[in-house]
Amino acid sequence: MVIVRLAPRPALAFVFWAASLGWAVALIVVPYLVARHPDRLALRPVAAAVYLTGGLVCHQRPERSFHPWGVQMPVCGRCFGLYAAAPLGAGLGLVAGVGWLGRRRPMTAREVRTLLVVTGLPTAATWSAEWLGLTAPSMMVRAAAALPLGAAVAWVIATAIREEIR
Repeated sequence: MVIVRLAPRPALAFVFWAASLGWAVALIVVPYLVARHPDRLALRPVAAAVYLTGGLVCHQRPERSFHPWGVQMPVCGRCFGLYAAAPLGAGLGLVAGVGWLGRRRPMTAREVRTLLVVTGLPTAATWSAEWLGLTAPSMMVRAAAALPLGAAVAWVIATAIREEIR
């Protein structure tokens, strides 16, 4: 059997980090540009693409979204927390693969599951409390609760790209 690799693993991990950073930046920059330059025709397709992409994975409910500069973000507060933390997790996964933080043995699937469950607990707690009608967390709380999970998921993906999960 022949295995074909399109690029070295560190290069793919770097592309993943760059994409996660680009998406997080787009979530902030697009509302800013829409607020500051609402009449720019060249901006409309870019903004539409970002908002449509955000809508594929997020409900985009206005009451659950940040409105910087008076413009709704392309994703809700919780999704923004996930995406804002992703570049950090992907970057740590990339740096660990380069050897700056030292090599470690490949993670087991059990360790990955444990990491994702533990980092998902704040998000699960806020979502559950809201669903049960116990509280209505603010946008900041939703976003902050999602940060650990966003970083962990991106770290796992970068680690998997480097084939360091067994």
